[in-house]
Amino acid sequence: MIADHYLQLRTDLETALIRLLRLGADLQRGPGSLETLHALLTDIRQPLLFVAVGEVKAGKSSLLNALFGREFAKTGVLPATDRVCIFRYGEVEKTVDVSPQLIERFLPIDFLRDFNVVDTPGTNTIVAEHQRITEEFVPRADLVLFVFSVVNPWTQSAWDLLAFVQKRWLKNIVFVLQQADLRDPEEIAVIRRHLQDTALQKLGTVPPIFAVSARQALLARTGAPGAASLEEKSQIVPLQEHIDLIMSDASAHALKLRSGWQTAQVVLHEIAAEVRAAFRTISQD
Repeated sequence: MIADHYLQLRTDLETALIRLLRLGADLQRGPGSLETLHALLTDIRQPLLFVAVGEVKAGKSSLLNALFGREFAKTGVLPATDRVCIFRYGEVEKTVDVSPQLIERFLPIDFLRDFNVVDTPGTNTIVAEHQRITEEFVPRADLVLFVFSVVNPWTQSAWDLLAFVQKRWLKNIVFVLQQADLRDPEEIAVIRRHLQDTALQKLGTVPPIFAVSARQALLARTGAPGAASLEEKSQIVPLQEHIDLIMSDASAHALKLRSGWQTAQVVLHEIAAEVRAAFRTISQD
C-alpha cells in the first residue's frame, strides 16, 4: 500500500490519543482537554487527497488502479472519464451526481477509508474546466499526478493546465510517463529529457519524473503469474517510494501528525503532573 509509513504513524497517534482520552475521562479531566483530543482525532482521520490529471487515454485511471492494487477506476478502449470523479469510502456502493461536471463514487473498498482519489477527464477535453479543477483540487491535494503517455507525450493541454498552478503548489506534483512498456528505454530517456527541458522552461522547476507501466504493475498486484518480475519491469516501486516520502515528510497531513503528537505530549504531561500531585497528597496524609 502506498503511504504505508504515514498511515502507520497515523495509526500509532490514533492509538495514543484514544488511550489519553480514556485516561483523561477516568481522571475526570476538564472538558477542554477532552474536546482537544477529540478534535485531534477527527482532524488526523481525514483521508489523503490524490488527484490524477492528463490527456485522454494517457493512462490516468490505469495508474490509479495500479498504485492501489485494485481495479476501481474505469479503463477501456473508449475514454471513460468525462467528468471529474471523486472516489470515497462508503458502506454501500453508489454514485452521486454533484453537478454536470462532478460526480462522487462511494465504494466499500478499504483503502478509500484513507484516501480520497480524484480521477479527471482528459485535459484536452475540458479546457473550460481547467481553472475549476486547479482551484478546487490542486491546492488541497496531497499529491497531484500529471500523467503523460509515452505514445504521445508532446501534448500541449497538460502544460496549459499547469500554467494555472501556482508555484507554491508544485511541491506536491509528480510527472508520470505512463505505458512505459510500449517504448524502448532509449526512447523513454529522450522523452524524459524533453519533459525536463519543457518543465524548466515553463515552470522554472522540474518536478520528479517517473516512467512506469501501470498495466504490468496491476497484473503483478492482482496475482498474475511472474508477479515479482512484472512489478520490477513496471518500475512502479520508485514512484510508490517517492509518494511515501512526500506523505511522510512534506504534506500538510504530516504536519498535522507532528502537531498532534506535540499536543498529546502536552496533555500527557499535564495528566502526569496531576497524578504526581495526587500521590504527594496521599503520601502527606
